Amino acid sequence: MPKGQTDALLDACMSATTPAAFAKALDKDGRSVRNVLRSKFGVYVSRGGTFDDATKRALYAYIVEGDKDAPEALLKANATK
Repeated sequence: MPKGQTDALLDACMSATTPAAFAKALDKDGRSVRNVLRSKFGVYVSRGGTFDDATKRALYAYIVEGDKDAPEALLKANATK
């Protein structure tokens, strides 16, 4: 994917306020993104819940860039807070 498209996609994902909006930016089913969040990241975002930037970046890395270490890196980062 060309850099301009990648930047636009990342911007769209980072501006998402819900996992469903994140999925829509990726042109994916909201349920599949929610399931990845729950099963791989151990994150549950309820209605009105917080979908923070660190989680969005890690989810983007996992889904778009294929970084299979993203869930573990996010857990480690959150553990040191």
